[in-house]
Amino acid sequence: MDTKSGLFGYGGEAPAAPADALWSHRCSWADLLAPVDVSGGRAGLDLAPGWESRWSVT
Repeated sequence: MDTKSGLFGYGGEAPAAPADALWSHRCSWADLLAPVDVSGGRAGLDLAPGWESRWSVT
């Protein structure tokens, strides 16, 4: 491997992050929240008895 050409053969410099970048290790839950009204989506949820056993997260 040619070590003079940089990591994995890339000889250029890595692009700089935008000034307004939000690094994942520096954000909080508040940074991830979107101020939207959820009432429209709530009407479409099936919350009939037993919903806990029908829903899953993957």
